[in-house]
Amino acid sequence: MGLNERLLGDLQEAVRKDPELAVVGKFFTCDLLLGSGERHFLLRFREGDLAEIIPNPLPVVPWRVAIKAPEETWEKFLQNPPPPEFHDIWAATWLGHMTLEGDTKVLMQHHLAIWRTLKLLRETASVNFAAA
Repeated sequence: MGLNERLLGDLQEAVRKDPELAVVGKFFTCDLLLGSGERHFLLRFREGDLAEIIPNPLPVVPWRVAIKAPEETWEKFLQNPPPPEFHDIWAATWLGHMTLEGDTKVLMQHHLAIWRTLKLLRETASVNFAAA
């Protein structure tokens, strides 16, 4: 299972209930673009809350940080546990499986919140996969 609207909707609920993200994401205000093959999802975070998800935003819609990968990479990244090379965005990027784009200062400022969000995404994918 790769990125899709249902998974991201479930992520939105997980973000709202997560006590760790409430702490590390208190000041997390960022428009984060996730790219999966030809599909893109804009996640608008406001003070740690995943306020809005926009599937396939128009190219003129701005974002600050993007994490892009082929669908096969996302499928591996979302496994719990993931295979070697797919456990973290840094490993996947340095080994050529993902790309990070945008404002690197914003990425580093919000690294812990982004990392926690991706961990919640993996946990949510595991639950969805088990239920399917």
